[in-house]
Amino acid sequence: MVERMAGYAVGIDKQLNDSFIERIALALLHELKHHPAIREAAANIRIQLRETDILRFVTPKGLPFRARTLCILLKLGMVRTALLGCKLS
Repeated sequence: MVERMAGYAVGIDKQLNDSFIERIALALLHELKHHPAIREAAANIRIQLRETDILRFVTPKGLPFRARTLCILLKLGMVRTALLGCKLS
């Protein structure tokens, strides 16, 4: 569905990008809530990111600073650092 919708208009691309990063941030917060150990939460997030491959659709361009930082950290594979950032902010 994303492949069909992407590219029609800049507004749609931006909305999809914002929606994906928001869902990723909510998933990180959910994992932190249910798994107090950062190591377990990071392992679960890594598995989910590999299965869904959602980071393929997210670009850091045009995102707010915190969302852009989160996106870059996750694309670099620094899941624990991204989780710590979510926990502290």
